[in-house]
Amino acid sequence: MPTVNGDETDLVFEADKKQLSLCKQQPMVQRVIRASFELIYLSLLFTDAFPEGHFVIQVIKGALIRAALNQTPRAMSVYMRLQCDHVYFSKIMPLVSGACSRLL
Repeated sequence: MPTVNGDETDLVFEADKKQLSLCKQQPMVQRVIRASFELIYLSLLFTDAFPEGHFVIQVIKGALIRAALNQTPRAMSVYMRLQCDHVYFSKIMPLVSGACSRLL
């Protein structure tokens, strides 16, 4: 299986906005983000339905990393960026947390 190169992990922003749209992201980034939704849902269901603010960030980061890890080797570059690039994670987090807040 081919690995994901750096261009396929880059985030695509809306024109004239500073927001991300899931539909505009590269396919591998989309798959990882979508897979993280289910992991977050399961965490809310079985661990803590009403997590504290700091725990929400940990749940989101853990779900994104697990989702990328579950899709390795194809998503290894996404996994590495999530692990090492805090700016990358901070840009994805509002997209994931916004979608997950609709679960509550």
